[in-house]
Amino acid sequence: MTAASPTAQRWIYGPLPDLLLGCGGIYLLLLLALPALLGVPAVAAWQPFAVALLGLLTNIPHYGATLLRVYERSQDRRRYLLFSVYLTALLWALFVGGLHVLWLGSLLVTLYITWSPWHFAGQNYGLALMFLRRRGIAVEPLAKRLLYASFVVSYGLTFLTMHGPARSFGVAPVPSFSREVFDFLPLGLPVGLARIGLVICGLGYAGALLGAAGLLLRRAGSVRELGPSALLVSTQAVWFSVPAWLQLTGGVGGGRLFVSTTWIAISHSVQYLWISSYYARRAGEEAPLPQYLGKTLLAGVAITALPALLFAPQLLGPLSYQAGLAILLFAVVNLHHFMLDGVIWRLRDGPVARVLLRSAAEPAEPGGGGGRTGGWLGRAVWAAAAIALCVDLFGIWEMEFGVRRPLERGDLVRAESANQALGWIGRESHAVEQNIAVLLARRLETSGGTPAQWAVVRRHFERSLAIQPSAEAWFGLGTVDRKLGDTQDALHCYERALALDPRHVPSLRLAGETWLDLGRADRAREPLERAHELAPEDPAVHQALLRLAQAEQRTSAAASGLGSGAAAP
Repeated sequence: MTAASPTAQRWIYGPLPDLLLGCGGIYLLLLLALPALLGVPAVAAWQPFAVALLGLLTNIPHYGATLLRVYERSQDRRRYLLFSVYLTALLWALFVGGLHVLWLGSLLVTLYITWSPWHFAGQNYGLALMFLRRRGIAVEPLAKRLLYASFVVSYGLTFLTMHGPARSFGVAPVPSFSREVFDFLPLGLPVGLARIGLVICGLGYAGALLGAAGLLLRRAGSVRELGPSALLVSTQAVWFSVPAWLQLTGGVGGGRLFVSTTWIAISHSVQYLWISSYYARRAGEEAPLPQYLGKTLLAGVAITALPALLFAPQLLGPLSYQAGLAILLFAVVNLHHFMLDGVIWRLRDGPVARVLLRSAAEPAEPGGGGGRTGGWLGRAVWAAAAIALCVDLFGIWEMEFGVRRPLERGDLVRAESANQALGWIGRESHAVEQNIAVLLARRLETSGGTPAQWAVVRRHFERSLAIQPSAEAWFGLGTVDRKLGDTQDALHCYERALALDPRHVPSLRLAGETWLDLGRADRAREPLERAHELAPEDPAVHQALLRLAQAEQRTSAAASGLGSGAAAP
């Protein structure tokens, strides 16, 4: 492969911003600083809000940058027609289908989680190669293949953690949405195959990196010339390779990572905006950087917030935001982003190569003009995007200062009103209503409560079930009914909870105890034995089994006494 011109600019925005933003250095600093900072209560208290706000300002615009690249100019829309129109329409049709067919939705979520680390790895590889070429380093075919192989094998390690025996996607940068409706569908690779894959990937990863480093160092002449690319390789290792290896070998369990995967997603998004803003400027984007970033924010929030409004349960959707709509929407937005990215960022592509490898501006198409969407349609699109931004800001603010913090300090009135307000934008949460009910129930347990007060608790559980059915809410409702003496209604609630989650131990236990209340030890045995099988160390289950044994002993003694009396002369 021919070396790039030695006169090409070595940096994009300069050494410091390139190393921090483009090469992942900002994440490595987080790796050192964030654990200590989160040990400070005041800092930890602000983390959820900071993550939500940073996600809005980085993750959402990075989707928007791709949309602008593909849809803003008519020549780009024509160039990528297959992907920008036909495959996009198919993907959104699958989204609508997934809302109604749960296995299809689960399949889309699984595809997103599986593809996500590969998308991140591809970006790191492309940037590593870009920095080599911009430094005039001749990347011979073997070195390029070895460098590429290291990123492929790094993804292979991550794939094994997701689809192997551990069945964890803790090494995939996915949000912490509730997955009560859609499931991750792992392949469940057998232990033997996973171990073989671990050995192959581990040896392949080390061999590919060493081989590529040796060949590239020979061409570069100094380690310093390889610095940016080496930092990107290190970023890839810290994001995926090392955590996956530790998880596969038992060095870390439960998907625990060095720093939350949310921060990985933020760092990746910053990286993407760094390179896309440079490309836009070199490709003829006349807008200043703040204006460009503002447009990416509006474009990104339009594709994330507007469908959430349209397919909220109040309009076209069957699922609430927290219990399924959000994660499926997030999955499809990312799949669309991955698909478009795969065709617009190719270093062998003429315009991309001119801008990223040789620092030449992309020539304008004959006829002049950018072919940008204008007129009333363009203004309507941007107005809708601005409304979507207000919706997202309102949602983030109310969830933090109207729900999370009031619940922490016990202000249930504020939390209830905020949750109702979130319903205006389709984001009312069943979990919030459930938490309010649980907190009210705890207060009544300690202070005592009238039937009217317990009826208030019941209404909150009913509201939670109206938003989205869950085993926990049915269990809570049954517990209130049992406390009020409505044993048959309580049994019905426990049955509904177990229909949603057959492994819900509290419902199994209280179903058994309620049958004991009714004097039906025979009906109590099955749910209590099942609860003991699932939670053998649970003291409450042990206590219920002891009560069952005592009831059976009394029944047996009564039957024995009755038999003796009948046999007397």
